[in-house]
Amino acid sequence: MKIILLCFTTLICSISYSQQSDLSLARVGDYVLGVYLFVDCDPVNNYDYVGKVDKFDVFESDRKDIEKIIKKARKKNPFFNGMIFKKDFKHVELIKFIVSDESVAGFKIGDQVIYKKLGAAIHGTIIALDDAKQKAVIEYLDDEGGEHLDKILLKNLSHQ
Repeated sequence: MKIILLCFTTLICSISYSQQSDLSLARVGDYVLGVYLFVDCDPVNNYDYVGKVDKFDVFESDRKDIEKIIKKARKKNPFFNGMIFKKDFKHVELIKFIVSDESVAGFKIGDQVIYKKLGAAIHGTIIALDDAKQKAVIEYLDDEGGEHLDKILLKNLSHQ
């Protein structure tokens, strides 16, 4: 009987220990232009390091500066979906999350697509997918070579 009680107590203790919360976990607060932003912290989900951006000026709360950095980074590597800002704000690591199934409704990040905007055909690249909203973030160039981003419903996209 003592052995059964000891085994039961050990089992209960190990279950309650394994269910303790990691209080350092958090949800990222910013999602800008299809990119998750991490400031002085690391994502919990698995990711690959794909590059970095150096030599920029940013104030922690200035969204326009963040958007400029994202656009600069997209020129170097269009396929990242997260940025880790280091403590000194002197460089940003570009990351791509590892997802087992990156396809949503037959589309995946990096696909070349076409859609209509104000009657004109727009050719672009999918840089982010939102399965819940069934939308994609599309990066495209205008006639003057300026970069733009659009959020488009997946049902309005076609493969090129």
